[in-house]
Amino acid sequence: MRKLILTASIMAMAAAAPAHAENLEIKAETLGVKVENAIDKTAAKIETKYNQMKVAVLDHKGGEAKFIETNLNPEHTATGLIGKTITNANGERIGTLEDIIVDGNGVAKTAIVADGDFAGIGKKAAFDYSSVINTNKKGDIVASISEQDIKSAKKFSYDAKDSANGSTVIPAGSYSVKELLDADVKTSSNNLDLDVENLTFNGNKAEYFVVEADKDKTNKDSYAAIAFSDVKMLSTDDENEFDVQLSATTEQSLLAHISTAAQ
Repeated sequence: MRKLILTASIMAMAAAAPAHAENLEIKAETLGVKVENAIDKTAAKIETKYNQMKVAVLDHKGGEAKFIETNLNPEHTATGLIGKTITNANGERIGTLEDIIVDGNGVAKTAIVADGDFAGIGKKAAFDYSSVINTNKKGDIVASISEQDIKSAKKFSYDAKDSANGSTVIPAGSYSVKELLDADVKTSSNNLDLDVENLTFNGNKAEYFVVEADKDKTNKDSYAAIAFSDVKMLSTDDENEFDVQLSATTEQSLLAHISTAAQ
């Protein structure tokens, strides 16, 4: 009798083992998902904190030029916008933001949209900036244009000569933001190296050039935001490429700020 009971118990345990193992597997998988989600959230927080770069903004209030520390919102910068996927109101992908064209005052007039899978690949077309750059709460670019609009639009070219072929080209006196990010910064001081790092936007207007400053070649870099209006564009041999130059006053203020910050 005991043998029968023992045998029955073993058989019951054996029958329950697969179910128990399955439950353990489900619990482990659930735990794994929770851990993975926690890691993703932590990584996102770190990335957000890192991207919110602290910069010194040149302020002219009160007749005195001085730098005030502030944080940048990466979603409102050129590097945060260019290369980003563009979707329609239904969340469907329709293209990629390839470039932004601004006028001499920094007002964004045109959005260059690429219909390929990646920025720089596929047909490029130019659209009114306001019809493309509308972000939702998630930070996605939601456009009022469609894939068909891109297909129907004229091709965009950076070469002014292509206007004769019916392509849309950059208007005279306008600038490619993508090219401005690669601009060389000309300085009058031999001990100050400046590189353009980003361009911030306030609505549809380029507000600040963000430059990385290295004084005396020490590699102790600091970031400063200079108003778009305080920067002079210098033509180069390439019609779409420009160097940028700070005013003497702005440059001296920047040098003073870096010296003070290093103390």
